[in-house]
Amino acid sequence: MNKIKNKWLILSFILVITLLVSFGAIFVTYVPSCKNSGIQARLKDYIITNYHDISDVMFEKESAHKIKRIEKGYSCLINATINETPTQIEYNYKKISFNEFDINAKFVLPNCFDSSVKSLLSDLIKDTDLYGIKNNTSDVITQYEKQENYDKDAVSYTCSADAILTSKPGKAYLLSIWDYDKATRKIKCKVTYKSFFCKNGYTTCVGLSDLYACEYEEN
Repeated sequence: MNKIKNKWLILSFILVITLLVSFGAIFVTYVPSCKNSGIQARLKDYIITNYHDISDVMFEKESAHKIKRIEKGYSCLINATINETPTQIEYNYKKISFNEFDINAKFVLPNCFDSSVKSLLSDLIKDTDLYGIKNNTSDVITQYEKQENYDKDAVSYTCSADAILTSKPGKAYLLSIWDYDKATRKIKCKVTYKSFFCKNGYTTCVGLSDLYACEYEEN
């Protein structure tokens, strides 16, 4: 009887040890997901530490997604707002010890179709003196965008689009100061521009190369 009891004790002990070792191995090798708050906190510290002119970083946590699995970690992409400027950050992290991770990040250049680029382009057009646009435009919509280069490692993207400008009531003289009436008018223009980075490579910038062929849009 004692032999059977001892045998069960030994088997129980072995089972407990096996479970502890298994759980320990899982815990030690576990790598959190791209959405993990701890990883994002470390990423924020990394950015602020390495870019001293950055004072505020906000992540869209749910936008984080895995690009690929790397050795002992992940490569991820996340939307962020840095000093009130929207951008994207590509980051990777590797587990180097029990609860320590090696984190690296780089800023991804938004392309011609990115919403932040289109927003900046709209503001740039509205602030242009050409055609009397400045202070006389209530809305700008860009459409039919084209992008001439698709190199991810490029420092800028060359873009073109159609821009639809809506004049403010009483200031519908965007084409000619003599063509004045009180109605709201729409003007269609061609525009070429570039999307690129400035300020240490993290701020999205847009340069307006040309605004031309403006004409009243047919109703």
